[in-house]
Amino acid sequence: MDLILLKVKHKYEANYEEVGIFSSMENMRKGKSEYLENVPLPPEEYSFTHLHMKLDEIY
Repeated sequence: MDLILLKVKHKYEANYEEVGIFSSMENMRKGKSEYLENVPLPPEEYSFTHLHMKLDEIY
């Protein structure tokens, strides 16, 4: 099973914070959109990264 960990940071922050864990890229995109709908600042001021992981596998 694949898992995608989505992280976000504001352009003035040093570190990314975790937003959520998703089971597909499509769900991750929906989560990202929902996150941006609820932030007080313009969406352009946020950057995202993600980590793609697989359950029950060694990296």
